[in-house]
Amino acid sequence: MRLIIIGGHLFIVAILTVITQVGGLIWIVSLVFSKKMNWKKRYSFPIIYLLFNLILIPIIAPFFGRVQLPVFVSNIQPQNYFYPLAFRNYVTPELRKQLIDASEDLARQGIEIDYLDANFPFWDGFPLLPHKSHNDGKKLDVAFQYIDKTTKKTTNQISRHT
Repeated sequence: MRLIIIGGHLFIVAILTVITQVGGLIWIVSLVFSKKMNWKKRYSFPIIYLLFNLILIPIIAPFFGRVQLPVFVSNIQPQNYFYPLAFRNYVTPELRKQLIDASEDLARQGIEIDYLDANFPFWDGFPLLPHKSHNDGKKLDVAFQYIDKTTKKTTNQISRHT
């Protein structure tokens, strides 16, 4: 039975590491913390995960040459909050500056930038699945904007069927 529990934790660590790069480490920290503080894992993991996501990782990432993309800026935002929650919104400082400069130019035309996957906060070469090239903080997926029938701008794909 103990082997099954350990195997389950290793599976969770592997999945969280593949999806978020640091989620597996956060799972281990929450296991230790919940055991020491006598908390349930279902409470400690989300709290510790958010503390890492909002405070700790953004402070550490610049030492690895990465900075976090804006999350709550009016003209630059993630298309889905999965990207920042999964630590997939980190780029080099140069790319971040280029994105901010481009967003300021486009904002004058009423265009916002919605981004998707960028990169993880640490270590070049760590794969960001399903991408093959997002492993150095120098790539960023940007969502296209479309104009719907009412000329409202949208990032949702417009159906061509009438």
